[in-house]
Amino acid sequence: MTKTRSIINILVNKALSSVEFVRDYFQLRFDDGPLLNVINDPELFLDGKVITKTSPDFNNLLIGCIDQIVTKTFVEEDNAVEITFGHGLTIHISLKPGTYKYGPEAIYFSESTLGRWEVW
Repeated sequence: MTKTRSIINILVNKALSSVEFVRDYFQLRFDDGPLLNVINDPELFLDGKVITKTSPDFNNLLIGCIDQIVTKTFVEEDNAVEITFGHGLTIHISLKPGTYKYGPEAIYFSESTLGRWEVW
């Protein structure tokens, strides 16, 4: 089932302001307050390459997204959430059954200005 309306769409045209690595997950903070907790291990897509969390380049590529503008978001229930930045990097987080590592949540998104949130 494709989810056409998601609050994650508010990230479009916002810059990533920080990346915080927290034990088994990481947080992405965006201008004006949106916060994305990424619990499932994502893949990064860049220039036709797939970079996994175990790659030595993974952390530096995420940090390199700071100040980059989100150009596109994509959500497809039971498949994936994707966030694409202006310099071409896409963060792909699987929502497929069997990919949840630490519990029933893959991603937690909150938008503090309006007090909205969404969990996948």
